[in-house]
Amino acid sequence: LKLHGIAAIDLVIVNLYPFAEVIGRAGSTFDQAIENIDIGGPTMVRAAAKNWQRVAVIVDPEDYGRLGEALKENGNRLPEGLRRHLARKAFVHTATYDATIANYLQSFDDSGMARSPRHLPEHLFVVGETAGALRYGENPHQEAAIFHVAGEEQATSLPGANQLQGKPLSYNNLLDADGALALVRDLAPLGTAAAVLKHVSPCGA
Repeated sequence: LKLHGIAAIDLVIVNLYPFAEVIGRAGSTFDQAIENIDIGGPTMVRAAAKNWQRVAVIVDPEDYGRLGEALKENGNRLPEGLRRHLARKAFVHTATYDATIANYLQSFDDSGMARSPRHLPEHLFVVGETAGALRYGENPHQEAAIFHVAGEEQATSLPGANQLQGKPLSYNNLLDADGALALVRDLAPLGTAAAVLKHVSPCGA
């Protein structure tokens, strides 16, 4: 760098190929999914995040505005706290990306045939994003939250459900709702279904 007068890199901005979006589209193919596995992008992101003391890394376009404001306010230098935050966000981003790819690839057998949705994989990678806080955990003194799981169909999952009335939900309420949803799905081949649960035990279906 000194020999050729090259300035050190202090900012890396990467938008990874949209793998999750591609596999989430109706009719997407295996070949399309493979074409959208980013290789160089995650490498640059991880290298920058590892060197957060000297390099800032941006993986989310929503952070562009914050980046611009921070540069203006700090004489074109980013505060340490912001660089730490961005590095942490970058590693979460690449971990989620890799987990989504691994889970997708495990949904096919060695001949390339799609496995049954009931197939149990050899490895399970669960990554998610906070969807909101719950009223409390299993006991009133415990904190709890609900997460959107990456790759899960939001429209048919509990984080995507609309609560019609009543107090904010607790962890135990969600256990009941999860049991009811599973029971309704099992009964779906028979037609429209409804289920009632209390303390994770079906009272009626």
